Amino acid sequence: MNPHCKAFTIDTEEELDDKWALIPRNTDILITHSPPFDFLDKTIDGRAVGSLSLLDFIGQYKPRLHVFGHIHEAYGKEKVFFGRRNFGNKYGVTMVNASHVNERYQPVNKPIRIKL
Repeated sequence: MNPHCKAFTIDTEEELDDKWALIPRNTDILITHSPPFDFLDKTIDGRAVGSLSLLDFIGQYKPRLHVFGHIHEAYGKEKVFFGRRNFGNKYGVTMVNASHVNERYQPVNKPIRIKL
């Protein structure tokens, strides 16, 4: 577990996985504090610090939208596809790092609009 991405003040990915297991499998909009690994989770020095167990959960259950923050310098949005692309947007997950502040806690980021 990366110390920069410590949701719930939990120490291991296994403990985080237990928390993700509590989320209903048919969730369309998922909001967490921390990002999944390798998606809008890069620190100012370029390291990916998100949660691998959260990435696994999202890849398996594919909510339509995942909103998070925590890594302020990784603000933005992107569409991520899991599985086979030939099924169209069915497997696309819109990822949004909605951090309002930058890494210096200055309120510089604008709201992000999402159309589902």
